[in-house]
Amino acid sequence: MSKTKPTKTPWTKKQRASLSAILSPTPNDPPDFFPSAEEAWSRTGFGELPAAWTKELEKSVVMRARDSRTDVLTPLVAYFVATRGVEEALVAITDAWDPERRFLHYEQFRRHVVGLDDATFTRVREWMRHRWEDLTWTTKVTRAFVLSRDPSIARELFEASPEFPAISGKLMVAVGDAELAARVLEGSKGSTLALPEAFDLVETYGAAAEPLLAAVLERFDGKAAFRKPIEQARDLARALAASSPSESSGGKAPVVAAPTPGPSFPEEADYGGQNVVIAGRFHLPDDVVRARLLARGLWTAAKTPARHTKAYFEGEGAKPDLRAKAEKAGVPVFGGAEMRQLIATPLFRFRERISANLARELASPISVVTTWYVGPPASDAQLAAAEAAFGIPLDPALRAFYAQCDGVQFRCDDASNAESQKLAPEKRSWGEVGNSTGTLGRGTGGVLSILPLDELVASRTFGTPPADGRGRTVQLGKRKVDLERFLENLYVFDFWYDFYPVGLHVDRERGEYEIVIGDDHGAVWDDPDVERVETYLERLTSSRGGEREHGKRLFRRPG
Repeated sequence: MSKTKPTKTPWTKKQRASLSAILSPTPNDPPDFFPSAEEAWSRTGFGELPAAWTKELEKSVVMRARDSRTDVLTPLVAYFVATRGVEEALVAITDAWDPERRFLHYEQFRRHVVGLDDATFTRVREWMRHRWEDLTWTTKVTRAFVLSRDPSIARELFEASPEFPAISGKLMVAVGDAELAARVLEGSKGSTLALPEAFDLVETYGAAAEPLLAAVLERFDGKAAFRKPIEQARDLARALAASSPSESSGGKAPVVAAPTPGPSFPEEADYGGQNVVIAGRFHLPDDVVRARLLARGLWTAAKTPARHTKAYFEGEGAKPDLRAKAEKAGVPVFGGAEMRQLIATPLFRFRERISANLARELASPISVVTTWYVGPPASDAQLAAAEAAFGIPLDPALRAFYAQCDGVQFRCDDASNAESQKLAPEKRSWGEVGNSTGTLGRGTGGVLSILPLDELVASRTFGTPPADGRGRTVQLGKRKVDLERFLENLYVFDFWYDFYPVGLHVDRERGEYEIVIGDDHGAVWDDPDVERVETYLERLTSSRGGEREHGKRLFRRPG
């Protein structure tokens, strides 16, 4: 009787671990990716663990890892992260190797960055984007790869330069969309000698990575040893496709009944970084819908439902093929009624989220907080008085903000600022917080200074017409407004930086509130972009406050 020979797996132990990571719902599996501190240190080969660390010893160890002929930096970073956390590990590696943050790629931090909470990820992202315009394109792409949890960074790089000489696996992974990754590959004019990110492509796109890897293999021009991992990653993508419940033995997708829509997303829940896909039109503008979903921990960067998608929300006018893809992947499909329930409240738990963000900044080793204040909720009488003063009903987001906190004040610097380290975090005058030439200095980290309601109402005289008569109208979006009337209805909202003041424009004729940002200390309002109060405030819950993204412009405090 012949014995059946067991089928030999085509993958190594490390590649099987990659498969486990792809199929696992948590970033911490398999444990080989996140070794214990003791195991990580043993992998460095540096011998006995130091009894105490000093700056000199840290620099010596980091330089020794940098100069090693083998990859010692990866386990060293793992050791620092396990014993100090991601932020302190960043500081240790950077201070020892590249204090100006101009050359380090931080590639060894990628897997550690994936599972960070939103506020910590935001700080790490800003840390790695320090003086972004001064970095080389290769450094930007590698850091975008590390920060691929936010695919907008890589997409901006690709849109700015859609063609480049070599195949960039890092950029293909970091854009976060298989169709866009294919466009990145098309824009790569040369061949490739290797693709270290082959398994990262499978981890990111699953079965959809197979055509990408097949196209790479067609343009491969390197050694066989470097070709084999790409082939194995392609085979892994095929295996994922073959094992998908959406594939039957006949090669046709079985009919899957559409999930019954229902209120499965309670409004009061916090979904902690789940990915959802939205398409079509809902009862609120798209930017408000996305802001309110993000406030509940639901990410909307993906455009196509996939196996790891938490839910697909289908609005009016959505493409039918998206529903088909959701059903094929077993993703629950919801409609406008569920969306309306989920995002009913503006600025969901805003006070809790902004306070948590500031608290993390206070505990961060890369920040020195010099100002901190989250005001108590405004009273009903204050809200009624403000509404009477403005002459129109309060914007729902404006009311929600002041009903939770009557003013927010925050200021921090990078930990390297010796002067800031002498200041205790406390409440200060609102004008002092945003003043770049005052006693607090430039404030290179971040600034937030939203006035209390009473002071907001009293700031109506904000803004001065130009003495030479220029700029008699203001362009607000697609409409023009008389400058005098504009200034009469302009209030100081966020005094984050005296050169670029953030104003609240109350358009009494239209019954609307708008956020605008001026120039030159408020002397120039000739073409300010317009933003909703809600989206402006929501961005502040996950930002250090060192810049303001507004319309097509990015306003920064000086570094």
